[in-house]
Amino acid sequence: MFFRISTLFSHDKRRGFSLIEIMIVLSVTFLLSGALLFYRRSADDQLLLFRERAVLFGMLQRAKSLAIKKLNDGPALTCAFGVHIDVSQRELILFKDKGDVGGSLDVFQCRHNNGRGSYINNFQYDGNTEKMDRYVLDPQIAVILAAQSGGPSHEFLINAFDVVFVPPDPVATSTYAFPLSVTLKTASGNHEAITLISEAGQITSP
Repeated sequence: MFFRISTLFSHDKRRGFSLIEIMIVLSVTFLLSGALLFYRRSADDQLLLFRERAVLFGMLQRAKSLAIKKLNDGPALTCAFGVHIDVSQRELILFKDKGDVGGSLDVFQCRHNNGRGSYINNFQYDGNTEKMDRYVLDPQIAVILAAQSGGPSHEFLINAFDVVFVPPDPVATSTYAFPLSVTLKTASGNHEAITLISEAGQITSP
């Protein structure tokens, strides 16, 4: 009788885990791993987004600073500085808007008619001769450009635009109505960063 009672209440330390216990442990492990992977991917997306926004913001500020300094690049007067943003090419181009080659033009002449029925400069990007710097955005980041039409409540999307800072103020000009917005989005669509440019030349990230 003593042997049977001791056997009944004895615990076999060599007994392994049951199938249910193993399944519970594996389920918890998988859940924790999935959550960790999700948060890591989200953090990587945010880091990439902040990096690309910093590049965009920095290039816009660089164009504005150059306009304030009003640099003269040799025989061709630079009338303004700007950034060309292209959605399809995913590129940002810092450029200088040039006046007549060999001229000694001032800001007033750059901004007004040159006597031949056209403007000396057009306040937009005209190709490689005006390019100063170029940056291609990461393919994991989507670009959305928007401008106003008929008031703040009417925005429309566009494929590309130029933001040009005209010295000495510098005021901003574009072929589209201000304010202009540049939205960068992660591929997952969970994170976005918006940069606004006003006609007064203010660059903000709400």
